[in-house]
Amino acid sequence: MTAWRRILGFESGGSSPSAHQGDSRSPWQTASSGSASTDDVFAGFAKAKRRRGGHTAWVWLRNIAIALVVLAGINQLVIHPLRDLFGGQEKAASKQTTVDLAAAGGLAAGFATDYLSYGGPEYNPQRQAALKQWVVPGADAAVSTATWTGESVLRADSPVVEASRAVGEHSAAIAVLVRVQAYVPNGGPTSTTSGPAPSKGAAPAFVPPVPNNYKPAAAVWLRLIVPITTADARLVVAASGPVFSADSVVPVTGPGTDTDSAAAGRLEASALKIFASYATGDLQYITAPGTHLAGMSGQLTPTDISDVDVKTGIDNTDERAASVTVMWQLTGVDAFIEQTYGLLLSKLSTAPVLNRIGVLTPSVPEGK
Repeated sequence: MTAWRRILGFESGGSSPSAHQGDSRSPWQTASSGSASTDDVFAGFAKAKRRRGGHTAWVWLRNIAIALVVLAGINQLVIHPLRDLFGGQEKAASKQTTVDLAAAGGLAAGFATDYLSYGGPEYNPQRQAALKQWVVPGADAAVSTATWTGESVLRADSPVVEASRAVGEHSAAIAVLVRVQAYVPNGGPTSTTSGPAPSKGAAPAFVPPVPNNYKPAAAVWLRLIVPITTADARLVVAASGPVFSADSVVPVTGPGTDTDSAAAGRLEASALKIFASYATGDLQYITAPGTHLAGMSGQLTPTDISDVDVKTGIDNTDERAASVTVMWQLTGVDAFIEQTYGLLLSKLSTAPVLNRIGVLTPSVPEGK
């Protein structure tokens, strides 16, 4: 029994004198006397302990696992709630800095429907009243709510938001596809009576009447890219105004105030040709190598170019930003409207070619 007591740590080394006395020994002592000595037993036990050195490693692994579980619990029950408590306001603020693209798309669709409707000069007050609800307060109506001219009547409907892109924290560009039905004079006298007074109260929607002596022309789908920005904590159409385009909604940053008048003169000489080719989709000779533009399909025809500006730079090495105002005619119809485009061009000293074309980058109005 002494040997087992020593193994269990209740006694220290050395054998007991009684362990070797005759028949008075206990069964445990008798069993041990037939094998190795007590010292041999301790030596074997010590050797076995050394062989089981991995036991210590398992203890460490168990302790590490327990520590990790405790730390995970502290993180989940203490750190996360505190971080949410003190960082919640910052998270909410960051989420609010991105434009709501669904809301911007709804606004662009409503604006595009009123923008592409036209009832003749006598109905311009009604059209302007309808457009006013969509645009930057106080913006120049000749830019953001540019009106049509001509004798035809246009009715727009069925707007479809085709693409959208956030621009910075407060702006967006939205592509809207709209069906436009044109009506043209069919002989006889044209009505010259003034239209009804603009509606008051509820938000007006502009649907021009069609005179009895007009007939329907071909209906077309027009793709309009609408720049959206923020003013007085609400979404509005930016003052740069929309453009017709079949290409990316990614806006083009204009030339700014640092412009090159000589380069603008060279671009003006070829700008009408560039837009005519873009309008028909014949892009082979007006695009830079590696540039992929879709172009339009002949629904519109450019008739005039004005207000050409080009950013200062090196003609044949730099990509130059430009802005150009185009007078569009709805093909085959007596209806005209002006729009201002942003362009990125190359080879301005020889034959300018397009790298990109689209709506100008919307900016937040000062003080808004």
